[in-house]
Amino acid sequence: MAATRTWILEGKRPAAVVVRMERLYRRQLRQLASAVERAARGDGGAADEYVSLWSELGSSVLERLRASRPDAVLKSATGELLVVEAKREPIEVTSERLLLAASLAPVSAWVAMEGLRRGLGLSLLVEIRQLVPDATPLLPRSGLGVHWETPERLRTALFLIGRAVVGRIEGRSGSDGGGAVLRRIMEVFTLDKTETARLFGVTRQALEHWRRYGVPADRQAKLTTIFSIAELLERNLKPGVVPGVVRTRAPAYGGRTMLGLIEADEQGRLLESVRSSFDWAVSA
Repeated sequence: MAATRTWILEGKRPAAVVVRMERLYRRQLRQLASAVERAARGDGGAADEYVSLWSELGSSVLERLRASRPDAVLKSATGELLVVEAKREPIEVTSERLLLAASLAPVSAWVAMEGLRRGLGLSLLVEIRQLVPDATPLLPRSGLGVHWETPERLRTALFLIGRAVVGRIEGRSGSDGGGAVLRRIMEVFTLDKTETARLFGVTRQALEHWRRYGVPADRQAKLTTIFSIAELLERNLKPGVVPGVVRTRAPAYGGRTMLGLIEADEQGRLLESVRSSFDWAVSA
């Protein structure tokens, strides 16, 4: 049976797609843009508001997608909306992956070219399409865009929003013990149990206990930060290269690898380094 067509997954022209997005979610997009602008002026509460609004909008779009494509999105026993991957298995960290997209959306090529309100909407939609196997990819047009704030204020917004995103994911991970997040990290970095245990400075036996019963509360912050690094790398690098990248020694890290920094509990520094390297608008 052929899948039902929907603008959420189809349409190659960003301008046409975002018109549909604005028609349905104009108020939410305005609220998102307003929260980002206030975060750029140093309002930490606005950053938290932005992350909450982003999460709510993402859930709304997924719910709409589920109505037309129940094969693409399912609802878990706890009511969480999960995108179904190519192997017909639900992506357990759907919400977390959408949340991470919020971190760089304000400085994405979409925002630089389409403006803050429309660009944020396109950034979210692009992320959803990346999760759904048969979705049509959206590509920004070539050329330079206009930044909506000064580089200093953009960095302020990114810092506050990044902190809010990590805090929210940490809270979500705590609700299920972080098992899904831990599995996702192992998948992206292609880590075996020994390598994963080394990252956290524990034994394989302790790691196996975590996999069964959840990651301890005092390790949730590190778990969330590593997850953020993994998702940023996979989203911005070519398929299949992340495992090699995290195992390559780099002068910027004192001749160490990314995994080495994480083992040394320097994952916070690494996250900021990775995030800044992909801050398209700030570095342009």
